[in-house]
Amino acid sequence: MITTPPATIADLMAAVTKLADPSKNIYGYTVRGKKGNPVVTDFNAWNWSEGGDVFDATWHVIVNAPKSVQALKDMLAMAKISPPGVANADADEQAIALLNGSTMAGIIWPAYNAQIDDPTKSKVSGKIAVVQFPKGEKQTSQLGNWLLGIPTDAKNKAAALDFITYATSAPVMKQWVLQTGVPPTRISVFNDPDLVAKSWWLPVNLAALQNATWRPRTPDWSKVEDIMGTHLSQAVAGDVDAQTALDAAAKEITDVMTAAGYYK
Repeated sequence: MITTPPATIADLMAAVTKLADPSKNIYGYTVRGKKGNPVVTDFNAWNWSEGGDVFDATWHVIVNAPKSVQALKDMLAMAKISPPGVANADADEQAIALLNGSTMAGIIWPAYNAQIDDPTKSKVSGKIAVVQFPKGEKQTSQLGNWLLGIPTDAKNKAAALDFITYATSAPVMKQWVLQTGVPPTRISVFNDPDLVAKSWWLPVNLAALQNATWRPRTPDWSKVEDIMGTHLSQAVAGDVDAQTALDAAAKEITDVMTAAGYYK
């Protein structure tokens, strides 16, 4: 049993590796290995936390540099003590493994936290902690969100703005969190005493958001993510090693960025 949440990536890996016993269906970690966005989302947390990145400040590809390779090696070590089929696992599979108690750790979207204390979906109420991804060279994870916007050619812009203002107001957002458990976007709602009493993970979610990292801000990210997702998933499946996967991804991403005119 892990009674103190690991403070560092090294602590996490040591603790779950020691306690895992896949032969008895006791898994240490659940990697989200499905091709595309799922595996990239998991890898980004490892990569950025261990000091790696996808691009440097001039958009040159560095995802196959030593720190990123080590991050992937560490993630692959966790894949070896993950439940079967991890190369095809997405967020639902991660959450199920954590909620049914078959795995000790994993990265999940905060929306799943609301299921922890639901006896119809969870066996771990009172036995599990929600913490930020442990610290490597720094402490961070990937930021993901949904947005509300108004199209430039919308016929009723004023009404649309009124709705957005209403939907994101503190009272409405509080009701939303109470009913769904999905995290709010207002700090005041994160800190609402009524919500924190029920959704005890909200302070940790807020702290994680304040340390989170955006995906690279490029309109070509979907292409980059697709490339990374293909090669990372192959590595999780055991088809290639970390260096080979990231070298192949770096070459293809460089081709995309070159065609997009990033280099002169």
